[in-house]
Amino acid sequence: MAARISIAAAPAASLERAVTHLSAAVERDPGLCDAWVLLAPLLYEQGDAAPARAAAARACELFPGRAEVRLAAAYLAYRAGEVTGAESLFALAIPGLPSPLQALFADLTPLLTPEDGDALAVMVHRSVSQYRGREVVHKMRGLIPRQMF
Repeated sequence: MAARISIAAAPAASLERAVTHLSAAVERDPGLCDAWVLLAPLLYEQGDAAPARAAAARACELFPGRAEVRLAAAYLAYRAGEVTGAESLFALAIPGLPSPLQALFADLTPLLTPEDGDALAVMVHRSVSQYRGREVVHKMRGLIPRQMF
């Protein structure tokens, strides 16, 4: 099985090379939506938040309903600390993905009443779903009296 490497863990030279090639591609053909989508998170990881948002905005202009575009925008919103906006973008993007990719995401909805459950529901990647669920339970354990937990 191939090891997963995060963008942030990629060597700086590889990241710069990828940004250079993708930037050249979008300069030659500004209508390349895939290049804009790939460029946005790479620019953010280089520390260029404004150009990253501009790349995601350009991808949204080209193909506003495309799931990959929404995922790129959600990633940028999440990395910028805009969790609520990221969550809504993820919720819009995930149903538009092919089934194998949808399976990578998990819906962490607590087993509560529907009103309470909606307030605590979170969409996360499957690889962090157990960690995130435990984190929520740990926080709730500190807030709710033991006899009510």
